[in-house]
Amino acid sequence: MRVRLTKAGICGAQLRDEVEAAIGETLGALDVVYYPDTHEVELPDRLEAHRATIEAVVQAHVPDTSEQDARNATRKWVAGQLQSAVGLHISETDVQQKLALLAGIAFVVGAIDNTGQVRSPGEWLR
Repeated sequence: MRVRLTKAGICGAQLRDEVEAAIGETLGALDVVYYPDTHEVELPDRLEAHRATIEAVVQAHVPDTSEQDARNATRKWVAGQLQSAVGLHISETDVQQKLALLAGIAFVVGAIDNTGQVRSPGEWLR
């Protein structure tokens, strides 16, 4: 039985210990084989009945990247808006380009949160 570990911050002895605690069964050292090339771990077939529990143990160690993903998406959007102003003198920029510059600065100083929402001045104004 193979369980995928991609992005999970668990493997080896820690994985074995947590699986043992979760299923109430002792695993031998040779019962867990880690495949670094595929980010999978092979467990004994006899544990198939515990697959959901084992996958929950693994999933508990997958880092939550949603906040960073949202920040990256907002940053990408702001950078895209700024692209049309690149290389221009500030006096040559139109209203949209000036607004893009303002959005970029607002994002950098924290006036815009990771999801693109304008934050309260009390949260970022110093």
